[in-house]
Amino acid sequence: MQTLDGLVFTLSPQTPLYQKKRAIKDGWVLFEQAVDEAATRLDVPASAIAYYSDTLFGLKGREATAKHDKDLIKKVDKEGIRLFKKNSAWFKELSPLFTPFQQLLDAVNPFEMHDYFGMNNVTGSQWVGDTYYVAVRKPDYVSNGRLDDEDIMPVSYTTYLKHVAEAIDSANNGDDD
Repeated sequence: MQTLDGLVFTLSPQTPLYQKKRAIKDGWVLFEQAVDEAATRLDVPASAIAYYSDTLFGLKGREATAKHDKDLIKKVDKEGIRLFKKNSAWFKELSPLFTPFQQLLDAVNPFEMHDYFGMNNVTGSQWVGDTYYVAVRKPDYVSNGRLDDEDIMPVSYTTYLKHVAEAIDSANNGDDD
């Protein structure tokens, strides 16, 4: 597990941004289920499923693409992925599998972090257990300079590192976080 650099803050669990980020974190289960279901229906390994969005997904790997060649576009992207044709039967069957996860992603405004932490001020973010940590460049930009904001709390770097160390120890001991 990598650690964040510099000044670290946490978001209060009551903030809308935290709740949306948490929904996405928890929503990865939906995504993994959709990929497994798609792989089962297509009779390919789950690692062969490539996903950009609920309307842009396809297959990678020689065996998987050869098996469903007529349903895939001819052009291969730079990652070696061939997308499903939008009018193919497989696209119409598989697209609804990915829709619930895509709705979670669409609910988050990618610029909402700027409202809380300042424009281009975030250097990284990380979940450690149920705590969402955000590293920033300049504390003056956080919440428009109001560090007394109850939604955003500064965390000492040593406290953050202790939390990360505890998470790593519990993962190594087989405990769930």
